[in-house]
Formats: sequence, structure tokens, C-alpha cells
Amino acid sequence: MPIVKRNYRIDLSQPPSRRWKEMIRAERENARTLIRNCIEEAEMQATGSLTGRLAFKAARALLPKIYSWAGGETEYAADIKAWAKGAGIPEEDLVFCNLIYELSQFGSLFCGCTAAAFNLPGGAGTALVRNMDWPLTGIGELTCLIRYDGPCGPFTSIGWPGFVGVLSAIAPGRFSATINQAPQVGLPRAQWPASLALRWAFENTESYEAAVTDLVDTPLAASAFFMVAGTEPNQAVVIEHTGREAHCRQMRRGVISVANHYQSAALQSYNTIDYLADSKARSTCARKNAMIAAKAKKAKTVARLPDLLAMTPTLWEFTAQRMAFIAATGKYAALYEDTDQAVAEYLTE
Repeated sequence: MPIVKRNYRIDLSQPPSRRWKEMIRAERENARTLIRNCIEEAEMQATGSLTGRLAFKAARALLPKIYSWAGGETEYAADIKAWAKGAGIPEEDLVFCNLIYELSQFGSLFCGCTAAAFNLPGGAGTALVRNMDWPLTGIGELTCLIRYDGPCGPFTSIGWPGFVGVLSAIAPGRFSATINQAPQVGLPRAQWPASLALRWAFENTESYEAAVTDLVDTPLAASAFFMVAGTEPNQAVVIEHTGREAHCRQMRRGVISVANHYQSAALQSYNTIDYLADSKARSTCARKNAMIAAKAKKAKTVARLPDLLAMTPTLWEFTAQRMAFIAATGKYAALYEDTDQAVAEYLTE
């Protein structure tokens, strides 16, 4: 997989209209392409049933209104406005696509992400490796490194044009964190989207412990899994968040993994998903490979760490991004893959 080279610096002390100016100028056409693909492909997936078609129309009509009511005055809403104006994209389209994770919870879209964290040999801290899987045309090749300068220090997100949330990021000397899709519990609510809650934590928390506390306490619009890894050995946790409550799975024996099923005893009854066996297989594979890396005599370089998930079943046709983070040193690796052919085949099935 190629290395992600397109990168931009976002100074959060600047107003949204200025902080995104360079990236919007360079990526406006790519943002338009992704937003168009996102909407068209979401509609294609919804046309399989009357319920799906009605749900799509309702989402297109209601989401911007709900977002305006629940979060229209936030800084993140201002970021979306800046992208809409600068790239010439209708604001309601950007809102829809920035909430695509929440929308995926209530449709047929399956994003089979896998992640693992483990103690580095020699007490060198904790590493986090992650495969980001998403069936959206263009999302692999248009991956960008977004380097934020925030009030609690810099952090780098692996994202794409027009998306203002954070799904995967590292804050040197503080923590790294990722989001995986979780089985949805209950109905959606007008609360924090998971990607914006994670961005807020990177901006406003100074330590691993503070980030974990913040993510646990934040009510979410939809269920999500957060994996957070700190700078010290044994600093890693999976936060299994239903939106209303959160349970933490702490690292044990120097390793922890997450895919797309609940492992906390209190939440396992919500694993009513037809891909449960696949999710368990990916989590087990990630854990075993991370355990081997943790027990090695010498740590691999960060550039080699994504290889821990570079095999079946953790690597599959929709793996658009692969990455590794070491928060103690601030080092990371970010790779992407062109998944467009696989997405095209998926959409025409």
C-alpha cells in the first residue's frame, strides 16, 4: 500500500474561514467528488427496499435540521460552513456526509475496522495499529494527513477532504485513538457524533487518562467503539459505548484488540449481527499478531507495524487505510489503498 503524502496543517487558533483555507484551495475538487460519491452511494444502498428509500429521504430532509438544532452553534458547525462556502458544496450535503458514521448504523453499510494495542518490547510505551475499512469510492486515494495545532498540543488525524471529525489520530506525548463501528443499541439521538467527540478529546484533553474519562462521559448520537492508547506500557483501553452508557475493557497481558462486536459481559446481548463470526475472527487475529510483536526481543520500526494487520481476515477488500501510532514518541505510519473496484462490485451486487 502507498504511503499517505498529502498533508495539511490546521491552526485551531485561527477562525474556521482561515484555518481550512489552504486545504480547501488544494482539495475542493476532491471534496466535491467524495461528497457526491457518499450521497449517491448511500442512496444506491437504500434503494433495495421501500423502508430503505423512505429512510434515505427522511435522513436527507431531517439531518440538517436536527444538526442545526443540536449543534448549529458549535465550532465544528463553523468548520462545515467554511468547507461548504470554500468548496462550493451545499451545507446540507456536508452535514449529511460528516454524519455518515451515524447513518451507517441504521442501514446495511458494514465498516469492518480492526485495531489492536500492545506494549512495545523494552518498555518503550504502547503501540496502536489499525485498519480502517469503508466501502466508499475515492476514500483510499484521497486520504490526507491533517495536522492540527490545538490548545492542548498538536495532533495528526488520518482523514479526507471535507470531513471535519476524527476517526484515527495521534497526539505526541499524550495518546492515540481510533473509532470502530459498534452494533447499534437503541435509536439515534441528537447528541455528539463519535468523530466530533474524538476530535474534541484530542483538542481539549492533556493526557491519556483525561481523554478516556471524557470519551466515557460524553453521550453519543450512536453506538461506537473507541480504542485509546497512552504513552506508558499497559496504557490502552477499548471504550464500548452504546451512546447512553460506556464500559471499558482494559489491556490485559500487554495486548488488547477490537473489531465490531461487544466483549464486555454487560453488553454482549447486543451482538445481534450477522457478521459476528467475522468480527471475532478479526479481533482474535489482531490480538495474536500483536502478542507476538509484544513478546519480540526487538521492536519493529513504526513503518513495519501496519504489517501486523496485513493478512486475512484483518486485511480485506474494503481496507482503505492502514496505520500505526506510538504516542510516546509521536511516530506514526499511514498507508492507503485504492478500493474503488471493490466498492463498484459491492454496489452492483
